[in-house]
Amino acid sequence: MGKQMPVESEGLGAIRAGGSIIGRISGVNDESACLVEHFKPTQYELEVLARHYLENARDIEFYGRFLGASGSYEIRMHPFAYRRLATIKSVLGEKRLQEAIARTEEKWDEIFKRAEKDAKPCKACGGGERTYNTPADIGSEGYCDACDPATQGRSDLSGLPVTLTEEEVDAVRQRVEENKRRTETHISRMSGGPID
Repeated sequence: MGKQMPVESEGLGAIRAGGSIIGRISGVNDESACLVEHFKPTQYELEVLARHYLENARDIEFYGRFLGASGSYEIRMHPFAYRRLATIKSVLGEKRLQEAIARTEEKWDEIFKRAEKDAKPCKACGGGERTYNTPADIGSEGYCDACDPATQGRSDLSGLPVTLTEEEVDAVRQRVEENKRRTETHISRMSGGPID
């Protein structure tokens, strides 16, 4: 196995916070993410990988939107998945990629449609949406993220199992913003625009 990491892993490394490591994600930023020398995937294998990465990305989007769930895995895997999709698109072409992921897209569109239909407005402001009852440590049933009494006054990183300094919190936030920028740049460079 080679030691070269894929370009899609750029900026998605784990970080040290106190005595802990946050964000070590298998296949994204660890030893298993290294490229394999002398192996070229078939078109079929690329299509399977495209569906795999789309499944990961849409799953993260669903849980983020309807449960407010996000963490170190999601902020790394989501951009990595879309970066890999853009790279696969640059090899397969737009038409072949769309054919490969069409059923996966249709499945997730239906899941999102059903969730939207079942979503209820926030008890406090009438906006925002929560589809499912969530455990108390994630939020209060019936409230959007902005109005949730369980999360009022907490930073978006306060649920981490370690205590972070303000500098570490700022570093994490900066990394998230940098990853968004890198993902947009990678997608534009590889495919001429975002994947629809």
